[in-house]
Formats: sequence, structure tokens, C-alpha cells
Amino acid sequence: MEFKTIIKFSSIHLAVLTCVLFLRFNDIENGDMNVVVFGTFIYLPYLLCLTLLNSILLTLGLNYFKTNLLKWFTASLTSFALTIWFLISGGQLEIHFWKVKQNEFVTLNLILFFLNLTTIYFITKQQNEKAN
Repeated sequence: MEFKTIIKFSSIHLAVLTCVLFLRFNDIENGDMNVVVFGTFIYLPYLLCLTLLNSILLTLGLNYFKTNLLKWFTASLTSFALTIWFLISGGQLEIHFWKVKQNEFVTLNLILFFLNLTTIYFITKQQNEKAN
């Protein structure tokens, strides 16, 4: 897999997660834009780390697994890692000052899973086109 492809999809993931974070802060703070924008920028490094972890697991999975079924399994690797972290912490996940609730955590996992599925779909489609 090419480096520019990884950067392209990682940028899309980061943009989507940033929009989701912005919308969540907007909901929490009832539209106070100063706090929403500031909070989004405060938590941007955490999103960057999450996107980096996701990109690494996707890249390793797509390069290591050779069968199509296992390549699709790669979409759930990040969700598994986050779920293990959530279970080990006893469901009391706190990032900086934000206490992540269970429904927020499930929503984040579903969004990441959907992003990973679409990424794998487009990457395998691109690889099949190059092979033909």
C-alpha cells in the first residue's frame, strides 16, 4: 500500500472525527462557539493519536492478511483495541477533562468501524483495478 494512500485516508478519518467532535461539543455546550472551537482544538491531538493508531492497524492488517475475509476483519481491529481499553478502565474512560460515556464510546466505535469498512472497500477496489 502506498504512503500517499495512507495519508489520504488518514486525513479523511481525521476530518470526519474532528467534525464529530465539534458537533458533540456543540451539543454539550449548547452552542457556545468559543468553548466549542477551543474544546475542539484542545482535543485535536487526541484525535490525531487515534487516527494514527487506526492507520497503523489498518496498514498492518491490509499488508499482513492475504485473504479477503481477514482483510475485512481489519476494519474491527481499532474497535477491539478501544473496547479492551474501555473494559480495562472499568467503563470510566476519561480523556483530559472529558468523561466519555458508554453511548459516546459505542458511537465512536461505530463511526470508526464504518470509516474503516469504506477505506478497505476503496483500497481493495483500487488494488483490484491495478491488478487488472
